[in-house]
Amino acid sequence: DIRVKNGNFLRCRSLTLRYDIVSKWLEKIGCQSANFGIEASNLFVIKSKGLKGRDPEQITMGSRTVPPQRGFSCSLNVVF
Repeated sequence: DIRVKNGNFLRCRSLTLRYDIVSKWLEKIGCQSANFGIEASNLFVIKSKGLKGRDPEQITMGSRTVPPQRGFSCSLNVVF
């Protein structure tokens, strides 16, 4: 029982924010629509303190495994 830890966790896998640009601004440059977005993945994990910093989704608890890494991207979509 010493090696058994609580396995409950909450991970933010993906978060996306998008802003649709106001159409009256777009008319001035000849666009029908446009939006700007940002996306982040693996932002945070809420987990048991008993895991001592280890990621709960790692296949093994050895030092050779890498937990999911954070990622960021942005996008711009324009329709003329």
